[in-house]
Amino acid sequence: MTNEKNIPLAYIMTCRTYATWLHGDERTSVDRHHNIFLTPRIKHNPMRHNAMKNLCSETPFLLNESQRDVVLQSIIDTCAFSHWHLHAAHVRSNYLHIVVQAEKAPERVAISFKANATRYLKELNPELNRKKFWSKGQSVAHIFQSENLLRAIQYTAEEQGKKMACYCEPGYYKLIDKPKNVQV
Repeated sequence: MTNEKNIPLAYIMTCRTYATWLHGDERTSVDRHHNIFLTPRIKHNPMRHNAMKNLCSETPFLLNESQRDVVLQSIIDTCAFSHWHLHAAHVRSNYLHIVVQAEKAPERVAISFKANATRYLKELNPELNRKKFWSKGQSVAHIFQSENLLRAIQYTAEEQGKKMACYCEPGYYKLIDKPKNVQV
């Protein structure tokens, strides 16, 4: 089913923890100049990677198990407070994926998630003496079709490797058990 009004059904967003995936890394990356669909990504470049590393003002930030749980709870609470529909979230050691329906620009949504996660982390982990928890920006894709929404939920909840701090709306599992010809 297609959304005829060009209003996204939801967004899938990815936010990375600070300094854990820098430009020039062998995994490749995107920036504002290399973030157009089907355009080349930034290639592996050890010199650029080292330059980016030298520009970091703090060490890379990796989330441990309890911190991942805290961040997941902050995402759930942010959605409840803001009246956004959280379809799925998966908080990993160095990134998080969120599938959310919100009537707000996705960049503002991501800022809210990162700000509240930082606040929760600082409140519950006062020993974290750092200023930067998240990398600048986020990756966002707009979801316009229900089948793509289901695919984004599946990708977020089931295709990230070993489950860490993960939330998936209960109704999703009922939907994936339906016959293929049933529209959602």
